[in-house]
Amino acid sequence: MQKINKKDKFTDIFFKIIIIVLIVLSLISLSLSLILNENFFLKYSKDKKLESETIARITNLRITLLSLEAFFLFLILIFVCFNFSIKRFIYKHKVPIQNILLLFAVIIFLFLISEISLRIYFYDKTTSFDFGPALRFNNKYVKLNNEGFRDINHEIEKPNGTIRILGLGDSYTFAFGIKNIEDSYLEVLEKKLNKDKNYEIFNFGIPGGDIYDELLALKEKGLKYKPDIIIISYSPNDYVNIDSSIKNFSFWQEIRVPFNFWLKNYFYTYFFLGIYYNKFLENIGKKQTYQDFLIEVSNSEVNEEYSREILKEIKNIAEESQIKVLVIAFPILYNFKNYPFSQAHNFIKDAAEKNNFYFLDLLALCEKYDEKELIVNKYDRHPNELGHRLAGEAIYEKLSYENLIP
Repeated sequence: MQKINKKDKFTDIFFKIIIIVLIVLSLISLSLSLILNENFFLKYSKDKKLESETIARITNLRITLLSLEAFFLFLILIFVCFNFSIKRFIYKHKVPIQNILLLFAVIIFLFLISEISLRIYFYDKTTSFDFGPALRFNNKYVKLNNEGFRDINHEIEKPNGTIRILGLGDSYTFAFGIKNIEDSYLEVLEKKLNKDKNYEIFNFGIPGGDIYDELLALKEKGLKYKPDIIIISYSPNDYVNIDSSIKNFSFWQEIRVPFNFWLKNYFYTYFFLGIYYNKFLENIGKKQTYQDFLIEVSNSEVNEEYSREILKEIKNIAEESQIKVLVIAFPILYNFKNYPFSQAHNFIKDAAEKNNFYFLDLLALCEKYDEKELIVNKYDRHPNELGHRLAGEAIYEKLSYENLIP
C-alpha cells in the first residue's frame, strides 16, 4: 500500500479544491434552479409568451438542476467520509492528473478566447437563427406593442381622415436583424405617404410565420383596427407544408449533449460549432438544405392549393370589409444569378391575380444588386436597411400607380 508523502502539497491542495468546486457547483445549481423560471425566459420572448414545449423544457431544466445539486452534495459527503482513500488515489496518480488538469486549462483558455472574440464580433450583430447572438440583439433592439408585434401601440378608434394600412408578413415584415424599426420597409412607406396625407401603418410581421399565421393575425387582431388597405408580404418560405410526403425541415440538427438547448442560447462558441456541424451534415448529404426544402414545398400542388384557400379567405374578408389588398412577392435573398424560387413567385402572382389582389414582385428590383448588398450579414440573410428602403419605395410607387392612395 503506497503511503502519502506528508510533504506533498499537491494532493492536499487538489483535494481541497475539489471540495470547494463541489460546494460552488452545488450552490450554482440551486441558484439557477430558482432563477431560471418562466418569468426569466419571458424577458427573451418576442411576443411575451412561452410555448408549452418551452415551458416543459424550463421545468425539466429546473428539475435537472435540483438533481445536480443533490448529486454534488452527495459527492461532498463521499469525499468527506472517504477522504484518506481519495487522497491516496490522488497521490498515486498525481502525474496523469496534472497532465489532465493542464489539458483542461488549455481547453478552457481557448474557449474563453473564442467566446470573447465572438461576443465582440457579434456585439451588435444577429443571425438568422432565433437564439445565440439573436437573443441579445432582440433583447436590446426589439420592442413589442401590446398586441405582441414590433410596432407602437395603436388606438382602436380610427381618427377622422386617417387611412390605415395593415402589413402582414413574416420576419421580413417584422424587420428581423434591423436595429431601428424606423428603417423597416413599412416605416419607409409610412414616411413617404405622410408627406401628403395622414396615414397609419400597422406592422403585423410574425417571425417564422406563414400565410396561415397571417390570416389568423388579420382575423383575431387586425380587423378591429378597420384597415383600408392590407399589404401581404409573401415570400417563398411562407407556404404551409401540409403535404404528408414532404418531411418538415429542421434548421438545427441537435448535437446530442446534455443542456443542448441552453448551451446554444448562451454560449456563442457552442452555437457556432452547431452551425458548422449542420453545414457539415448538409455537405455530406446527411441533412437536407433549407433551399432544397423550400423548392420541394413550393412545388407541391397540395401546398399550393392550401395557400390558395388561405388567400381566398383573405379575399372574402377584404371584400366584406371593403379593404383593398396588395400582395408583394418578397424574394429569398439567395443566389440571384441562378434564383431557384421562380416557380414560387409565379404561383404568388397567379394566386394574387385570381383573387383580384394588386400584385408587386420585388425580385426584378432585388436582382439589380448582389444579394450580399441586401442582407444583414453573412450569418443573417434577412434584408438589411438597403433592402427595406428599396422595398418601401417600390411599394409606394405601386400604391401611387394603382391609385390606391388618394
